[in-house]
Amino acid sequence: MQLRQLITAYCCLAVALPLLAIDDDAGAARVRQLADGYYQMQLEAHPELVLFYGLETPDPGGITSNRQSVMAHVRNREAELLKSLLEIDQDRLRGQPEWITYGILEQSLQSSQGMWVCRNDLWNINHMSGWQLMFPRLMELQPIGNDEVRLQTLMRMSDMVAFIKQEMANLQYGLEQGYSAPRSVVSRVIQQVDAVVGLDHRESPLLSPVWRDDSEGFTRQALYFYTDETIPSWQAYRDFLAEEYLPQARESLSVSTNPDGRDCYEASLRYYTTLGRSPEQVYQLGKDTVEANRKRVEQLGKAAYGLDDFASIMAQIRNDSTDKFTDADHMLEFSRNTVARAESAMPDWFGTIPGQAVQVEPFPDYQEGTGVVLTL
Repeated sequence: MQLRQLITAYCCLAVALPLLAIDDDAGAARVRQLADGYYQMQLEAHPELVLFYGLETPDPGGITSNRQSVMAHVRNREAELLKSLLEIDQDRLRGQPEWITYGILEQSLQSSQGMWVCRNDLWNINHMSGWQLMFPRLMELQPIGNDEVRLQTLMRMSDMVAFIKQEMANLQYGLEQGYSAPRSVVSRVIQQVDAVVGLDHRESPLLSPVWRDDSEGFTRQALYFYTDETIPSWQAYRDFLAEEYLPQARESLSVSTNPDGRDCYEASLRYYTTLGRSPEQVYQLGKDTVEANRKRVEQLGKAAYGLDDFASIMAQIRNDSTDKFTDADHMLEFSRNTVARAESAMPDWFGTIPGQAVQVEPFPDYQEGTGVVLTL
């Protein structure tokens, strides 16, 4: 989803420096300046990242903005940063840390600019990491305990309602322009929204700050807003999807059925993989990989089960009780033990170890089985 922009103070970064006027030290300093500016822009555009990533930066409050004017501002700001970056001679940075920083920043900006062709804002329905999954988690992370953060909570609740209303407008405009999400995805999101709306208010993650705080006045205000604004907005979005959007959603999973679909596919490949492969190359790679995996399964099946027929090997695997989790707790324990082994081995492979520990937590019951893959 698109994000709130508070970047006016960083317009000075758009000032171009002529290539020949940048010596080695000045070029490195300029890269650091642009990288710092980009990082700050991201935090201001994505205020919730402070909580999601556990950053030491004070929580600025607020959430993403999905207004068209804000998204246009983001696009222009990224273009300005990229223009300034490309005016620096990358070759003169070789051997310095800033050479790597340059490459990462260039990739981030170019791939992000490329993704605008997709117009994801006009069909932003996502059962894996959509706002209907992010908002509950954000409220579970929302700080509590004083009047400042209580007001911040109420403001965030108000921002969420505004976001949902704007989202419906964006999706309606997208349909008019020929954009839509796959019907199967829309159905999953409806299921996820239904699950949140159907929760007893005492169990709703959207009211997590209320149950963790001890202010009666704050509790009354939040409960009133939740009942009169939050839940009705979620319900209105759900009804919009079910009654208006779903009948017009595309049957195909392929983005090629949307306007500029092939360009969007190629831009997405660049964004998510950093590679400039064509759809045909990806398809062929997939076929080759599947065939190589099949041969490897046949080799392993011969060694493990004495079988060389692929179908028989797969049937044996599905029926092998020693290769299955007994229940959800068993799976959770296995995952946590895997992370623990990785953490113990990290010092042998990396010089700098992350300060935050990886936590493996089960999805809440209301999200189970809906296709969510949200990772924070």
